[in-house]
Amino acid sequence: MLVLLVPILLLKQKSSIPKMPEEETDVAKTGDGSKEESKTLFGLKRKVRYKIYAWLAITIVLVGLIWSIVYLLPWRWYKYTDKIAVEKVARDVDLGYVVWENSEAISEGLQEENYIDQTEISSDGTRMIYATGGTEGNSNLFLRRWDGNNWGDPRPMRALNSNFNETSPSLSGNGDLLLFASDRPGGQGGNDIWISKWDGAEYAWPLPLTSRVNTPFDETDPSITPDGLTVFFTSNRPHQAADISEKEAAKAAEAEQLANVTDIKVDYDLYSADVAGDALPDLIIERQLSMLYSLREGALADIEVMKKLGGSEASEVAIDKALEYLVANQEEDGRWDISKGGGKKGHDVAATAFSLLAFYGRGERHDQQCKYQDNVRRGLDWLKAQEVGIGDMRGKGNMYDHGIAALA
Repeated sequence: MLVLLVPILLLKQKSSIPKMPEEETDVAKTGDGSKEESKTLFGLKRKVRYKIYAWLAITIVLVGLIWSIVYLLPWRWYKYTDKIAVEKVARDVDLGYVVWENSEAISEGLQEENYIDQTEISSDGTRMIYATGGTEGNSNLFLRRWDGNNWGDPRPMRALNSNFNETSPSLSGNGDLLLFASDRPGGQGGNDIWISKWDGAEYAWPLPLTSRVNTPFDETDPSITPDGLTVFFTSNRPHQAADISEKEAAKAAEAEQLANVTDIKVDYDLYSADVAGDALPDLIIERQLSMLYSLREGALADIEVMKKLGGSEASEVAIDKALEYLVANQEEDGRWDISKGGGKKGHDVAATAFSLLAFYGRGERHDQQCKYQDNVRRGLDWLKAQEVGIGDMRGKGNMYDHGIAALA
């Protein structure tokens, strides 16, 4: 019944609705006597009205587009993300809640009396280096590694620290170079800037920058550009207007009488120096490197170091042939069998370690693309497999084998 009533009610309501005034119709006669209707509304014919509607639509679209561009400013859209779950557009975003979590103190492994200063984090976020010291005033550098969830325990940078102060750590863009300031002996005097290179496991023995940077005065707070070509630093060296020559300043520094030199600057200015090109080889040559450092850094493969140590092109050819001989006599498991060369059996550990040291001297490594990478990697794997107990690497040999294996 309800289904029948609904159409009836709709018909009644339709009949009761007043009709809208119809459009006026102009009737015009054509040439053959027929009639052509042309409807008008507000005195405008249909074609004219359609043109007006089209222009209004185009105007609305253009105005809306211009307003959207001016308001939204798409060229200023920056995304902030925590690389895990949050990604927001910069517009109308509270950065404090989008980018950062609540800060937490990293206190594990720190002594209460120590202070933390001048923290430096590598560009990939995996290394943290900072200066810390106790009440005795001796500041040292420490390294912490990020494992993906937490910072590891602080490790003293033994190759860099001394009985003097090490401060102001600064990393290069790729993290391979570490610059820091120290008042240790071996520099030009006062605080000098030192440099160290990452060797794959730690930052190796440091070298002082040359006189293009260091002076008998204080140089500190180094910062190297991402490309590693320019270093910025602060220094309290005198201006030329102070009328103190470098020779005079050096004599005063040696006699520890800088306080008696007139017009000495007590504030610090910002300086820059170009360390591109031959700067780093110069640093290596100026330093009397230990044999271990030379081998681990591949310094012997450098042409300038080779000349400094009395090498020649002929000696380099001989070394290349010697390495090829080692490659030809390496066993499938990665070791070198000393008995095949006329040596006493049971000392394959020493033979393998010595062979690896020869490759290191040419700059070959197990963790970087190079000519003999596979040979070095297999040799190291075999050496590590000989380790028993708490680090015993003698194998079938004696402590001699263990010592050489530890160097390798």
